[in-house]
Amino acid sequence: MTRWIPVFAVFLLVDLYLGQAYWETSKNVAKQENLLAGSVQAVNKAGVLQRDAQQIENELVTAKADLSQQEAAFLARVDSLEIFNLVVASAQASGVQLNSVQQMPQATEKLPGNSYQLDKQRVTATGRFVSLGLLMNQIENKLRPTWRIAAVSFTPSGDEWKIPFDILTLARPQ
Repeated sequence: MTRWIPVFAVFLLVDLYLGQAYWETSKNVAKQENLLAGSVQAVNKAGVLQRDAQQIENELVTAKADLSQQEAAFLARVDSLEIFNLVVASAQASGVQLNSVQQMPQATEKLPGNSYQLDKQRVTATGRFVSLGLLMNQIENKLRPTWRIAAVSFTPSGDEWKIPFDILTLARPQ
């Protein structure tokens, strides 16, 4: 039996060595699997970031095109005669009486990125309330994108109403 003890001890040592080697190998395999999983996640994140960057670049191109279109909407100069003709034609079509159309002094309006010439026409009209509403609708439907109606007020005047309002126009400064 004493002969078997060294053989058993050798087998035990070999078994312990192989167990230790297996243990170390399995820890290394686990580390490699974790590194591989991390690498796959990093590659996936890089792909997502690349798609996000492409999407942002596409949005930037679209925004630049939109800005160019918006800038093109600003006329080089304000055509006061065009505004006057619009007001007169709208007044005739809606059946109101124009009391006055006055050109106000020009000013400069600062908007983000640029300064623009601000032109103001002060219009005063008298008529039935419904007719004045039609006048405003006629004018508003024919305005250019850089024109606005502002400072509107209705005041009763006997059987009729009086309405002063401004037509504001932005143009690129010369």
